[in-house]
Amino acid sequence: MVSRLANKIRRRKMQAQKWSDYYNGEHSLKFLSPEFERVYGPLFDGFSDNWCQVVVDSTNERLMPLAFRRKDGKLDETAWDAWRRNECDIEFSLASLEALISKRSYGMVWKPEDETEITFLDTAQAVVEYVPGKRRKRAAGFRMWNDHTREYGVLFLPDAVFWVSRDTYQRDRRCRQARCRTDAHACPLPTGRHGER
Repeated sequence: MVSRLANKIRRRKMQAQKWSDYYNGEHSLKFLSPEFERVYGPLFDGFSDNWCQVVVDSTNERLMPLAFRRKDGKLDETAWDAWRRNECDIEFSLASLEALISKRSYGMVWKPEDETEITFLDTAQAVVEYVPGKRRKRAAGFRMWNDHTREYGVLFLPDAVFWVSRDTYQRDRRCRQARCRTDAHACPLPTGRHGER
């Protein structure tokens, strides 16, 4: 499962980079008609107006959660306090920008002690796998990052969390499979509210 989710992150990372390049104006523009080019020639070479960024930014400026409601319709002050304590009113803008650019963004909510922790994750570091046929029911979540010598990952399952790591010093796949040592250990989740995601 870890390998499958890690490969999914790698594939999505390439797609996200493509859309990020468009947002940053780093793409080849082919918009001149032959008539325009004949009249103006090289006058506008090297000039581009990046509307991709304008469209995304204007949408992102208008997105901001105002409150959380419980199932009974009343405001959830506890959720709002956790949101503010984790500075999500600031971080949300970055997460929604990521979602508008690369089609998805991830947030991780965790309650290890008494206080809820909320973290937004980069598309190139996280993925969620759903139960087949049920788009809203999560089967697993995976987060991956590296420090140029090792790859690290955390696999979140409904009843356990697995921490994994492996060496990344070999680029050749056959060598990496032969020499790669994967270290893994599991942390069972406590039952009740702390284990819910």
